[in-house]
Amino acid sequence: MPFMVRALFYRKFIVLLLLFLPFFFLGKFYTRTPEVMWYPFITSAFNDYYTAGPFGMTSNVREDNPVWQEIPAINKSLSRMSYAMTRGQPDVDIAWLYAEQEWPDKAALGEGLTPNKSESELSRSLAHAGFVYDRVSQRNLLDATNIEGALHVGAMKYKALLINDLLKCSPKLLEKILRLAQQGVPVFWLGEMPARAEGWSDAVANDRRIDTLREKVQGRVHKVETVQALLQSMHDAGIDFDLSPSVQSVKGEVLEGLRVQRRVSGQSVFVLLFNDSEQDFALSLNKPFFVEPLYILNPESGELNSLADENEALVIPARRSRILKMGEGAADWNEEDWYDPPIAFRPYIRWWWPGNKVDREELLKELRVLHEAGFGGVEIQTLTIGMRKDFLEQHADEIYRVGTSAWFDHLRPVFKEAHNLGLKVDLTLGSGWPTGGPFVTEYPEQQLLMASADLQQGNARMALPKPQSPTYIRLTNLVIDDTIGAFDHNYSLQAVSAAEVSEDSGALKNFIDLKAFVDGETLNWKAPGGEWKIFAFYQNASRHNVFGSAFPGAELHAVNHQAYVNDHLNKAGAQEYIDKLGEPWLQALAPYKPQAFFIDSFELIAELPWSSVFRETFLQQHGYDIAPYLPLVFRRYGESKYFDMIIPSSPAFHTDDLMAKRIREDYESTRARLFSESYVLPLKEWMQQNGVLLRLQAHGGYGDYLDNYQLADIPESEALFAAGSFDFLKLASSAGHVAGRKIISSESFILLTRDFNQLQKEDYYYLAGNAYAAGINRLMYHGYAYQLAVYDE
Repeated sequence: MPFMVRALFYRKFIVLLLLFLPFFFLGKFYTRTPEVMWYPFITSAFNDYYTAGPFGMTSNVREDNPVWQEIPAINKSLSRMSYAMTRGQPDVDIAWLYAEQEWPDKAALGEGLTPNKSESELSRSLAHAGFVYDRVSQRNLLDATNIEGALHVGAMKYKALLINDLLKCSPKLLEKILRLAQQGVPVFWLGEMPARAEGWSDAVANDRRIDTLREKVQGRVHKVETVQALLQSMHDAGIDFDLSPSVQSVKGEVLEGLRVQRRVSGQSVFVLLFNDSEQDFALSLNKPFFVEPLYILNPESGELNSLADENEALVIPARRSRILKMGEGAADWNEEDWYDPPIAFRPYIRWWWPGNKVDREELLKELRVLHEAGFGGVEIQTLTIGMRKDFLEQHADEIYRVGTSAWFDHLRPVFKEAHNLGLKVDLTLGSGWPTGGPFVTEYPEQQLLMASADLQQGNARMALPKPQSPTYIRLTNLVIDDTIGAFDHNYSLQAVSAAEVSEDSGALKNFIDLKAFVDGETLNWKAPGGEWKIFAFYQNASRHNVFGSAFPGAELHAVNHQAYVNDHLNKAGAQEYIDKLGEPWLQALAPYKPQAFFIDSFELIAELPWSSVFRETFLQQHGYDIAPYLPLVFRRYGESKYFDMIIPSSPAFHTDDLMAKRIREDYESTRARLFSESYVLPLKEWMQQNGVLLRLQAHGGYGDYLDNYQLADIPESEALFAAGSFDFLKLASSAGHVAGRKIISSESFILLTRDFNQLQKEDYYYLAGNAYAAGINRLMYHGYAYQLAVYDE
């Protein structure tokens, strides 16, 4: 590791250490729990509690939270918003290409109540100008069509295509953009155009093709350099927000906090107006631009008022929402249902169970309480976090029973009572997160390890270097306790290669596959002149444990404690999960079954994510063997979704040209394909065959988030990932729109904090308004904990 890189890492590590030292010394004084009853996401660090990190999370939505008395009224308001924002079809102006595939997460302490603090300038400007946009994937755009100058993508129709700072892409994608522009689709391009093709395969020819296409595209699109120039260019081209002349400030002020979401049903238009600011907005409505009759809907009171006076102002209170309903003829609209929406439009709530340490009567009582509070469904999720480790050990025979007959004996009465109450029940497909368990024995999560040795010119008969326990294990376990188990010494050699080290820059070059020179664990190879590095690559299990699981065999105190995450890059991993968990669960639940199985966000971890089929799949997809070039795809500290939030990892090695970046792009392309086709899709197909919906949080996994959200029957975002910013929430809603999904959900009212009761009534209305303005139309509360006395009074 070069000196400067080492110094930078140690500097970052020291900063991280200083951040955590106060928690270590404060110990139990830092701990914050409810007075008596269990809550999973307590505030605690470096003591005897099993926790998800040093910070707590909201919200403890339960009777002992002061805000509980407000929940029925809040839920009534959310139900009305869901009813209005599921009428007809979404009406969206712009398809905005999302070429990045994954969205970076970050530690968002203190940002939960200002979720749009990190929103991009372009997203904010479009929203405040009154435009509604969807993000579309590269695959979506390649499948798009032009019909009479409108861009059709999946189930959606858009007025224009927006692209910004597309620095690299495939020639096929650029050809598609050119063809759409030639056919009359308005294409707006903000910032840089691609300078090269993506990937290493046929790079020279593809780069030349990109150069040729770039000049043609530039002559066909509306090319601008600033956001303001973009808005003006769109206006000049006649691409305006339909209501922009109609909604303006009474005082002539710029409405920079106004966000809009629209739906069309028959001749009726529903427009949600969310005030994302700290001051009330008084809007004047220019009636000639509207289809009459015009109604103002107040989701908090249920009032539906006709706008009779042209001079009447519409007031949208700070951090609140109102809905405009224009025109008649919506076959799916009923005024009575607006005022008192059916149970199907109520919000859901995540219901945490402490494993199987539950009582039947208490479960039924809590289910009725949630029904009376205005919830329309529950998601059952079993966890073991938030409890002392000695408590977990003392009650292990009751807690760690998820998946046993005793657990199903508690589940079935809940399903029966929920049916009687009209409540829907979703069930987390597993216990804790991500998916996996002690029964994952054949196909646990795999990784590739790299060991290296320096070699000078001359004959080399040397023992191959052996791998060491990766750095990411210690770093990840520092953030999330007991996430990675003991290093798996049962590793197997997969490849051996050599690369010359540039004397000037330290970059790698001249890669050679040394497989033919390996005899057992010994290398016999004569190195050419210069300084060389020998690399040996080994595959083993990451020993990544499912966090907080309550399966038998997952006991923290057990000598053989293990609950391994399954292989997400191999169909066999998905099949093992279906065979050992999915099918037995459905059989044991009969005659009941969940409305949906829920898969939580994928916080996956490995030195280099890998599988036994990766190398062959890569060769088939890209036409060359990745083995000689493997040093170029490794990250310096491994790939941990937890630790990368704090200190993003960088490449372990580089080249003097773009070769390293290109080969990493090919690696990520294959990883994305395997994740989607070998894991998400098989689970979706299995659920579909059994009449169960897939509710999926695609973020945190590998590959294109939009494409994976679109596989879900109910795409779900969340307010903790990326702080729940407006533009992040748009990913799930955009995917839902393109895939034609009626319901788009979000795990809501969650932020990192020391006070898990922090959210007040006003915060719920604000965070809900931001989500609905982003296209979400059902909220999943995070959450309600089963009432179990675990803390000292």
